[in-house]
Amino acid sequence: MGLRRLFRRDPQPSSTPGDGDRLILEQLRSHGADLTQPREVRHYSYFADRAAADAAAEAMREWGYGVTVEESATGDGTWLALATAEVVVDESTVDSTRGRFEQIAAAHGGDYDGWEAAVS
Repeated sequence: MGLRRLFRRDPQPSSTPGDGDRLILEQLRSHGADLTQPREVRHYSYFADRAAADAAAEAMREWGYGVTVEESATGDGTWLALATAEVVVDESTVDSTRGRFEQIAAAHGGDYDGWEAAVS
């Protein structure tokens, strides 16, 4: 299976973002993913303007992510910084990774909108 969209907005209501992250991990496992292996993971962050998205993208690149910046597909004038990397994603990594992306988004006036991962 190629990149399978498993999370951007919570697939089911959950009480915290961490609960949503654990639901994604469960979905990955149920589709046969070996969570000990690196996989393509994408993180979505949105910003009010291109300058803020570009500044956030630079910080994300320092973490080893490839980042593209483009106008949001919603047409509302916001900008998407899409960060992609091949990483291991499991219970030991999701909380700290979410925290880093939330911090950088907040530092640049943006919103972190979650992640998705390839099953294989």
